[in-house]
Amino acid sequence: MDGYSSAESPDIASKYEDTDYDRNRQVNVTNGYGSTSPDSSADSTEITHDDEYRKRWWSIRVMYFTIFFEAVGYSMVIPSIWPYLQVIYHEATTGMLGWIIASNSLATLIVAPICGVWANKYGSKLPLTVTLFLA
Repeated sequence: MDGYSSAESPDIASKYEDTDYDRNRQVNVTNGYGSTSPDSSADSTEITHDDEYRKRWWSIRVMYFTIFFEAVGYSMVIPSIWPYLQVIYHEATTGMLGWIIASNSLATLIVAPICGVWANKYGSKLPLTVTLFLA
């Protein structure tokens, strides 16, 4: 058929088993939880649990720090919106104030998934830089 006799044909199942083994070995080597690989040659590339743990918690702390300062900044701006709105538009109502405050959340609801897809496709530096300058 394909140049192989039935005795010489490669065993397709074993080919896929080897691929799965290699893929699982790669996951075991690079998952960062300190798991050991069945292949002793992969031990040199294994990331220690402590290093990965510290990196992940550093990222989480940076995220909490950023969210905290965003919340502090938002809470400083919100009380000043009503007096400013009354100055620029004398017939302003509390309903208008509600829509102005809600516009931040609505914009985040629309733009966050778009930026997430953009970051997954091209990396996170470009979306972060663009949104930093737009804000």
